[in-house]
Amino acid sequence: MIVDYRYSPELESLLPKVDLWLLGHEHDLVIFGDHLKLKRGRCIGGSAFPVGKYEMPAVPKNPDVPFNKQVMLSKGTVFYQHCYALIRLNGPGATVGYYEDGDGGRLLFSESF
Repeated sequence: MIVDYRYSPELESLLPKVDLWLLGHEHDLVIFGDHLKLKRGRCIGGSAFPVGKYEMPAVPKNPDVPFNKQVMLSKGTVFYQHCYALIRLNGPGATVGYYEDGDGGRLLFSESF
């Protein structure tokens, strides 16, 4: 069952309290911007299903959802690179690095909070 939190007052009231929401998917890395009261939504699932370098749509399916257009996985000869995230906890804070799985782990984006 899929629940759209925009229509769930219980979940919607919690979103401003969430510092980081990491969600998995099978083939992409997306650093979402502030949207619908969620500060940091991150799709970090680019580590499983291979995606051909011409399979990704040129125009986003949901253009109203902001994302960091500077953070993108590289295209290999046939497929997009895979990715992963490393979280370093430091008491109440954390630093997260988002890496492309190629060239020994290339840092694509980092954030601390």
